[in-house]
Amino acid sequence: MSCGLLVHPCIFSSQRRLLAPLTPLLLAALVQRDRAAADRALTGRFPSSELVPPLMTDALDFFLEIAAAGPESAVWGARAYISVDTRDIVGLGGFTGPPDERGFVTMGYSVFPEFQRRGYASEAAALALDYAFGSLALAEVVAFTTISNLRSRRVMERLHMRHDPADDFDHPALADGHPLRRHVLYRIGRADHFNLFNERTRRRDAP
Repeated sequence: MSCGLLVHPCIFSSQRRLLAPLTPLLLAALVQRDRAAADRALTGRFPSSELVPPLMTDALDFFLEIAAAGPESAVWGARAYISVDTRDIVGLGGFTGPPDERGFVTMGYSVFPEFQRRGYASEAAALALDYAFGSLALAEVVAFTTISNLRSRRVMERLHMRHDPADDFDHPALADGHPLRRHVLYRIGRADHFNLFNERTRRRDAP
């Protein structure tokens, strides 16, 4: 992975997936639901069923504000998950803003329904963690979801993120009594992530 914070947000990849920054041009197309413009912006193809995956619709204006503030700000914004082989856009996700005063940053991810259950969310989130703790040298990354979203929680657990019930919270944007108000929070630190990364590398390189 090669990029500089002062040049442009990094495009990072695995053998199957590219994670490309959501530019102001692309985000404007998504807000306007302009499929042709969105496809052109990524030289890819969004699913025919929908243009914005679940959980991302309400965040588009927020990510547009981050991207429009310039390259240094856009590092902390969202990315598209793009198939290397087919150029299908399988989901969107990334960071939800710059680190707080403790050096923590929040990560999110959302995959289009037709591409779910294929490991794409786990793969994209793992790439984001490699970038967060490598190029960005962050102290800790957190992610949260509703208590009942077991699929999202399994992604966090596969990444070895830790859940402490003491961190659970009621989402301030949801009213008292709302069935989705209670959220769980998972976290992982830089040392834990790289210990896991090194273990994966040793297993891969073992004879």
